[in-house]
Amino acid sequence: MGKKKGINAEKVMLILLALMVLAGAIVISVLFTMRERNKPSLVAANRTIILNGNYLDTDHEIYSSPKRKAYWLPAEDTMRELAVTFRQSTNLSTVRFCLDENSYELSPMSNKLYGCGKRNKKTLISDSGRFPVLSVNGTLYISTSFMQKHLDCSVDDLTDYDMSIAIIHHDSVRERLDASWTEEKRIAHAFGGLGKKVYTESAEAFMHNYDRGFRVFEVDLEYTSDGILVGAHSWDNNYLKKTFGYLRPDDDDGEWLTRAEFHELQQTTKYSPLTFNQMCQLLTTYSDAILIIDGKYNDEETVHREYADILRTCQEYPGVADRLIPTIYNQKMYSWVSDIYKWHSMIYMWYQLEPASFSPTNELKFAFSHGIPAVAYGDKRENELINNEARKYGIKTYVHTIDDEDIAMRLENDNVYGLITNSLAPEY
Repeated sequence: MGKKKGINAEKVMLILLALMVLAGAIVISVLFTMRERNKPSLVAANRTIILNGNYLDTDHEIYSSPKRKAYWLPAEDTMRELAVTFRQSTNLSTVRFCLDENSYELSPMSNKLYGCGKRNKKTLISDSGRFPVLSVNGTLYISTSFMQKHLDCSVDDLTDYDMSIAIIHHDSVRERLDASWTEEKRIAHAFGGLGKKVYTESAEAFMHNYDRGFRVFEVDLEYTSDGILVGAHSWDNNYLKKTFGYLRPDDDDGEWLTRAEFHELQQTTKYSPLTFNQMCQLLTTYSDAILIIDGKYNDEETVHREYADILRTCQEYPGVADRLIPTIYNQKMYSWVSDIYKWHSMIYMWYQLEPASFSPTNELKFAFSHGIPAVAYGDKRENELINNEARKYGIKTYVHTIDDEDIAMRLENDNVYGLITNSLAPEY
């Protein structure tokens, strides 16, 4: 009989090695498949990105995740718009980049991201599967979730009017003010009308229109000659006569009433025009009412004085100050009003802006970058382009003063968000 051949140890080793390679390939394939499945897909072409009030200007794609509400934006273009210093260097295995004074290192193959501290000490920020940063064809992409966490950015993702918008602003832009009051699409002008009587700024007008369903009220404030803030549209003789039946000599036209004369006005008319102190008492009783302050004045000294007096009065009525919405009439007024108190919200009315220099885009960018949720303007200035531009910034547009349903319907067809009215019913 012939001699039995033994098993070749070398062949066994080769077989085992082949099996190990195959198993490794299967594992890598599975991991790669899982990783690719989670990898961001191209976002829809109608996605609009606004950074610090400017549209993102980029030739690169924008990516989104099918599972997570986040976007990946080209790092260099995005940081430029956010005014963040950006530097990047790439070698075969890593991408190093800096955002202002902070350094990071990305391993594109494993998608591990490290923060690089002093002496190049690395701290793992994210492992594979989360994708805070991506490298695609040599271009670095940064996710909105990374920007929120590591760059103190605020991201508002809006979907409105069949247009998807992501609005991002850096901490250099002030935080957005409260916009919950804009859920009310109609605002009662001068506390609203009483039948055909308008501009009374009276307790009767307030209570009548509150009962009709209004919750946001606009009021005009004026000073008496002895320094008391009261509800009044003006001190013109024609206004005082038409609204209250109050008569005085022609020589006094435009002169501020004294406190005693305003008190007399309160006693002799069937309406009860209010001091600002009395308005605060009213707001204490009607705890869900919001008051828009149309303070009329636009010089720094008087604006400071007016809002300081408003805040001083509010101290007697806890919580009332946070239900007041100051009105600004120009960009400088924002800081003047904000110097006095951290108001919960604000509205930007354009009726005092000069038509010759008026630029709706500039004013909307200012409102957006300062977190102001709404602007208001007159019907003669209204046009559909303003409303469409405002929508892109997530800003609500109100038009004043509208008392005709046909005009209201036309404005709503032009994408006006809301109306300031004397007589129209509130929308529910």
